[in-house]
Amino acid sequence: MENQVKTVKYTPEKAKQNALAKLDLIRKWQEFRRKAVNKLQADYDFVKLHNSSNSYLFSVLGKISRGSLHRWKASLDGTEDYTRLIPNYKYVSVNEYRTCLTDEVII
Repeated sequence: MENQVKTVKYTPEKAKQNALAKLDLIRKWQEFRRKAVNKLQADYDFVKLHNSSNSYLFSVLGKISRGSLHRWKASLDGTEDYTRLIPNYKYVSVNEYRTCLTDEVII
């Protein structure tokens, strides 16, 4: 039987926090759009409101664009799974190094 090594996917807390903030913002944006007659104008108004606010979501995400909102919504693909909004970077934990250096050199 082969030795199987299980790799645990590590995701930094900042990436999770960022993805959850995106999900919250998308929910607020969709609620904002539901109340509007002109969806395109609502998008521009929402982005302007967000980018000029001092909200927690602004402190996490910074300035956004209308395109970002639509891209994040498409990434969700009709789900509420915030992990779809986490970038697919190869994160490593604090104790893992992606290097060719030996342990002696690292320490």
